[in-house]
Amino acid sequence: MGALGDLSRRKLIPALYNLSMKGMFGPEHLILGVDVNKEMDDRGFKALVQTLIKDIGPATGDESIPDWCDRCLAYQSLAARSTEDYAGLAMRISRLEK
Repeated sequence: MGALGDLSRRKLIPALYNLSMKGMFGPEHLILGVDVNKEMDDRGFKALVQTLIKDIGPATGDESIPDWCDRCLAYQSLAARSTEDYAGLAMRISRLEK
């Protein structure tokens, strides 16, 4: 299961958004989506999630969706599933935590 998989698209992403809107994660939370799609980047992931939430989630038409996507989402590819990819993921997590 990756950030771009069917389960994430239909269930996980809308649920994370709704929990976030209810204040369940705290004000400084960040969600890092990880998948094997090397063509995806932060901007594309945020746009995809925004569309998914608007189309599928119970928050249809909610004006806070774009702001939430910009503040709370990031994406990292593990396309080759190599040692370098995992090192890059570790570096990305470290940068995001600061």
